[in-house]
Amino acid sequence: MTRITGRHPSARGPARGNSTREALANSIKNLGRTGRAATGVATIALAASAVLVGIAGSAAATTGQPLTTAPVMASHALTSVPGRAEVTATSGFNSTGVKRLTRDCPAGLRVVGAGYHIEGANGAVGVSALVPTPASAPTAVQLRAVELAPFPGRWRVTVEAVCGDVDTTVSAATTAFNSAGTKNVSTNCGNLRVIGTGYAIREPATRTPVIGDLGMDPALTTVTVGATEAFPTAAKWSLTALAICSPDLGQTLVTATEPPPPDSASPETVIAVCPAGTQSAGGGFFTAAAGNAVADDLNLTPPQAETVAYEDQPYALNWTLRTSVICA
Repeated sequence: MTRITGRHPSARGPARGNSTREALANSIKNLGRTGRAATGVATIALAASAVLVGIAGSAAATTGQPLTTAPVMASHALTSVPGRAEVTATSGFNSTGVKRLTRDCPAGLRVVGAGYHIEGANGAVGVSALVPTPASAPTAVQLRAVELAPFPGRWRVTVEAVCGDVDTTVSAATTAFNSAGTKNVSTNCGNLRVIGTGYAIREPATRTPVIGDLGMDPALTTVTVGATEAFPTAAKWSLTALAICSPDLGQTLVTATEPPPPDSASPETVIAVCPAGTQSAGGGFFTAAAGNAVADDLNLTPPQAETVAYEDQPYALNWTLRTSVICA
């Protein structure tokens, strides 16, 4: 298993206030290529293809010099994900209000999971898109992070891609595009199983929706995403749930919840750990804070997933953080 990291010291996002174009293309299909973990794969019709977040499909930030990568070998237990590798890309550390990144898997591998972590923002920034792409055979993860309100401090974001020699595809479902303050949407993997997660918010006129729920059912057939506006507006927006689907690799779901009683402390950190002999693929979280807490980190560090959540504004009510990890 290989972990590769990339850092771009001078990455710059686009100017504040720029809207982000996103598109859904249809027709996801299973490719069933020889040499991959594809036994028992059947062709399935899924809701949509890639969700584009307006960034090039390269292993670099939107602007600046290409990333430099260096392999870092780590000793981990054998897993059910053949050819497993973890790769990352990191933005510049600055006060740019919107940052976009893409990280490609090593050649020949596909995305099985996606995560991220933010440094320096402490709840002022949310990840509004975490997209495995292309949907028919995802080989990269695209990320968009935005300031929820003007924030003068410097911050950076890292996108994480967990990759493997597995025939994965992406299932998508999208809500209506309207001004409702809270939205929930689910998508499923048909006769395949969920191994990773993602989502995207289409928000051409507002950055305020906050992802509060990125969850999977215990059978790992469905991904459900929920978002609520942190600062209610009349602007229209939509929410897309993304499920990374794979053949049955024996993946299991592990959840961990903040110890009771619930409180309003900020930040909260919860780690979910995989059983011995397995590693983290995808992950998720639930804040129960109705747009008032933002998941600053969804960090997939084998053999666990770690979520760190901050209140994005003072919030007196109690809330509880839960972390989920898909283990394979």
